[in-house]
Amino acid sequence: LDPVFSAGGAGKRLSKQDLIDNLKKHLLHKITIITPNTDELKLLTGESHPDIAAKQLLDAGVAHVLLTGTHDESTLDVVNTLYS
Repeated sequence: LDPVFSAGGAGKRLSKQDLIDNLKKHLLHKITIITPNTDELKLLTGESHPDIAAKQLLDAGVAHVLLTGTHDESTLDVVNTLYS
């Protein structure tokens, strides 16, 4: 599942909190792999530290979390991190 909650460089929100809450309640435990970016990961968990947020998703029943890309403007490197 690729949780797209906002669009474009301006980050316009495409979803409301109730959609995110329902995704967490009804879908997370059924997902084999979720591929959020750092902003989406924070929206899903409320946690700003990626390692802690990914663990929360794993604890919720997601088999694998692939944290995609980076929003760190201080680097040109793009790092994807797999949590299982």
